Amino acid sequence: MRILRHILPLLILLFLVYSCKNTKSITSDKNKPKNLSGYDKRKFDYLFIDGLKEKMLGNFAEALEKYQRCIQLDPSAAAPYYEVAMILQNSGRAPEGIDFAKKAVALDPSNPWCVLILGDCYKTSGKFSESVLVFEKGVKLFPDRTSMYYELATAFLLDNKPEEAVKVYDKLELKVGVHEELSVSKQKIWLRSGKWEKAVSEIERLIKQYPKESKYYLIAGNICSQNKDPRALVFYNKALEVNPGSGMARLHLHDHYFLNKESAKAFEELKLAFRSEDVSIDTKTKILLEYYERSQKYKDMRSQADTLLMILKQSNPDNAQTFTILGDFYYRDKKYPESLDAFNRALELDKSRYAIWHQVMVIQSQLDLFKEMKETSSQTMELFPLEPAPYLFRGVALIQEKQYKEALDILKAGKEFVIENNELKSQFYSYMGEASYKNKEFKSAYSYFDKALEADEKNITVLNNYAYYLSLRSEELLKAEAMSKKANELEPGSASYQDTYAWVLYKLAKYADAKTWLEKAMQSGGENNANILEHYGDVLFRMNEPVKAFEYWEKAKKAGKGSEFLDKKLTEKKLFE
Repeated sequence: MRILRHILPLLILLFLVYSCKNTKSITSDKNKPKNLSGYDKRKFDYLFIDGLKEKMLGNFAEALEKYQRCIQLDPSAAAPYYEVAMILQNSGRAPEGIDFAKKAVALDPSNPWCVLILGDCYKTSGKFSESVLVFEKGVKLFPDRTSMYYELATAFLLDNKPEEAVKVYDKLELKVGVHEELSVSKQKIWLRSGKWEKAVSEIERLIKQYPKESKYYLIAGNICSQNKDPRALVFYNKALEVNPGSGMARLHLHDHYFLNKESAKAFEELKLAFRSEDVSIDTKTKILLEYYERSQKYKDMRSQADTLLMILKQSNPDNAQTFTILGDFYYRDKKYPESLDAFNRALELDKSRYAIWHQVMVIQSQLDLFKEMKETSSQTMELFPLEPAPYLFRGVALIQEKQYKEALDILKAGKEFVIENNELKSQFYSYMGEASYKNKEFKSAYSYFDKALEADEKNITVLNNYAYYLSLRSEELLKAEAMSKKANELEPGSASYQDTYAWVLYKLAKYADAKTWLEKAMQSGGENNANILEHYGDVLFRMNEPVKAFEYWEKAKKAGKGSEFLDKKLTEKKLFE
């Protein structure tokens, strides 16, 4: 057992040393502890290894403490200074790291890592001129290290000396040859400096080096197009010559023609781009979303959008995104059956996107497809059990099927998943109230409606329905009057809400006011609504106008289904409630 105690620390030490082999290291003979006793040397080594371990674990304060102790033991070793500077730099404390990095460079000037950390500390501290000086020395000391050139160029850019940065890239290019990263970097510098002709020239050098690479022609074409240079078309056509199936070239041509107000040519190129497999479905969808917004304002774009949707359907027939965007367009245009078909097809191709399931349930609700909505909500709950909305849709479907107890249970379950969304919580309480009311549990229903309004005092549906239910049972009529009045204030001009307010006033025996509001309801589109017409007849009867009352009861009968008393009123020409 005593042997094992000695072996275990050794194995840990070997593991740590091995683990650090692939990290930045500045260990060299110059950095080994000098003039230390055997004990102090071992102590230094253990502290340094412990520092590496703590750094790897993210315990930077502990690592700093270990390295500081190393410095106390041997101030002549560069490695601890380097490690301290590195931690401070990476921890957002670069200014504090400068002195440690300078000490590391002073102790080991031939080590590139020491130079790099000093330059980085200056750069991160906003001392760009000092950073330039450090990396200039670094390039001279380590001419074969490409990282030094990139760091120096970046320092020049930060020091607002772009042309000096280009010179650095030119020097590096002499060593490594024409290279995409270098040329693109120079091109971006020239563009930022407003010297777009030089940017084009830089890309032309790339084209000369790689004449079969179409993307370079596109870059050059874009620069020319944005600056009204006629060479743009030459570059774009050359890209198509190199790669005839390039959908991206077609997209760039579309942009070029569009900028030059040649809309017909632009759209022809866009159609070709949409037919190309080279253009991703994400890019096509993004373009269609722009059409979605703009085609509402510009009617001529609607037919273009329809054409692009047709091409998308042909070129990407097995992608859910195709049918999702198609469904969005149909829904916007109020083509709900077509929208539902598109979203259902999207679900056949991809069942993982909750937003599509939600939209299907929304449309099913709008089309009164409650049986289908019940099934869809059930499937959605299985796939996304923590999403509350499917429980709400299922509860609504169950209410429509008069399964009030089951509806209440599912609504209670779904409400528990509502987090920080008072409007949705209000919806749950609203339908819980509906289920309870339909099940003749009136006290519970009123309690749920109250909770719905506590969650969202502007829930117009609850304000209206709650008031109407109270009026039907002649309960708390003053409360009903206040709620119905508020509903009409929040959404004026609704025939349904005006009818409710009139009926509450009727129950309060305010017949003249009720008559006025029923007339408003008829003017708001309720002139053919059986309930409104019957209510108007009831008010007229109460105001001693039985002949006109009978006339409106007859109109109600022709308009549709009125109350359970309508036929009796017509037969006996009396008011029944």
